[in-house]
Amino acid sequence: DVGFGFAEQDLLWVRENNVGSIIGLNTTELQVEIAQERVAKAGLSDRIKLQVGSATQIPFPENSFDKLTALECAFHFDTREDFFAEAFRVLQPGGRLAIADCLPRVGREINFWLRVNSKKMCIPFPNQYDRHIYVEKLKKHGFVNIQALSISEYVWPAMVHYFAQISQGISKHDLVIDLQKDNP
Repeated sequence: DVGFGFAEQDLLWVRENNVGSIIGLNTTELQVEIAQERVAKAGLSDRIKLQVGSATQIPFPENSFDKLTALECAFHFDTREDFFAEAFRVLQPGGRLAIADCLPRVGREINFWLRVNSKKMCIPFPNQYDRHIYVEKLKKHGFVNIQALSISEYVWPAMVHYFAQISQGISKHDLVIDLQKDNP
């Protein structure tokens, strides 16, 4: 799991889907530390191993994994296309890559405001392309049987709620901690 954040999905996958083992890679040391604490508290340290590392320089040999995920993080990778190359390298033949990512709408003009917002949101500007180009970049790096589906109708309501809380003065840190209180 590349870019696992606080490992919420990893805990869910092990608990709900009985996934045997997960190796997670994340560049943010604080997130790794908090996620490791959550995994330990849940008694799952033997099945979920988390470490600091880069999505664009994955520290594993070729053909190491049968599945690779990047949930709501690949838009931050510098660059996402470098991640595609690394993902293909470390996946076994026939392996699967699953990504939930943020992309500009098809046909959206790349303008000044998109550049400004990219910088504010720590999204490298070379990652600003629509899903049609996304698919072409995946193909370029060897991926086949690609499905690129929009899930925006499921994401936007929660995102609006999140930003509404931020606008009420709740800090991002407090909001994340609050979301995690009852769920180790």
